Amino acid sequence: MLLLAAIAQTLDAGRFTATLSSFRWGFLVPALLADVLVLLLRGRRAQVLLPVGPPWRSVMSIVATTFVAGMLTPMRVGGLLRPWMLERRFQIPFGTGLAGIVAERLLDILSLLVLFGVASALGATDPALDPSGRLGEVRLLLGVAAAGGLVGFAVLLAMGPDRVVGLARRLGGERVGGLAAAFEQGLRAMIAAPWRTAEAVLITVFMWLGGMSAAVWIMWGIPGVVATPATIVTFWAAVMAANATVPTPASLGAYEAAGIAALGLFSFDPSVAAVIVLMVHLGGLLVQATFGGICFILDGGVNGAGQAVANGGEGD
Repeated sequence: MLLLAAIAQTLDAGRFTATLSSFRWGFLVPALLADVLVLLLRGRRAQVLLPVGPPWRSVMSIVATTFVAGMLTPMRVGGLLRPWMLERRFQIPFGTGLAGIVAERLLDILSLLVLFGVASALGATDPALDPSGRLGEVRLLLGVAAAGGLVGFAVLLAMGPDRVVGLARRLGGERVGGLAAAFEQGLRAMIAAPWRTAEAVLITVFMWLGGMSAAVWIMWGIPGVVATPATIVTFWAAVMAANATVPTPASLGAYEAAGIAALGLFSFDPSVAAVIVLMVHLGGLLVQATFGGICFILDGGVNGAGQAVANGGEGD
């Protein structure tokens, strides 16, 4: 919240209000529908990454509920409720559920690295570049980040899972090593079904395209705003990087700061950029909170969660 307050101090209130007043609210509908599609795809990806997949509705309910928990807790530790709920309801080992979450994060990180590379390539030819030359430096940083990340991932693959687990034990102790070993077991089970991994990769692609399409609809809703491919990809890479690396509840503040900075590279007025970023971010949070709340109520709320624990996994 302090970061949001600091951002607000840099904005022109009149320009911000005028931009918000000029927004064509009909464009919000397809943006929210895109956010719904992303959430549904997220539930399907979580199901695919489990070696023994429970029913999609059950996984979707758990994903939506734990997303809300992650939004409300510091460091987003609430998201770790998912493997616990999977273990209690479906007897899926905690390490296997954790492996699914880590695999999702791995797919997101790899997607982010690819997006960095795409943003760098598109930025080199986009006519809307900031003439100050700042974007050239950013393209260089994005390219280095993409190359370095992919090289690091290749190194971990070359090391093999046993060495990675051993390194985790040496660096983080037995507890971290134990989690790494549990993750490795779950990962091996997923690798045994390569078609599941392929489907998860395809779902991730459509999730990111859906997220970017929501941003496009919001930009189109503001008269005079031009949404070029480089603008969209750079914006999305920035906000997703902030979402992944700055663990504030619901990414509040970090998401806005990254988005405004990215759009500033394309000469967006900060107040106009703030309207875009807030509408994209709050729209996604609204969909997640609404869907998660509905699922939580349908599953019996707090009493239902307690009953699931008492029954040792009985439920859906």
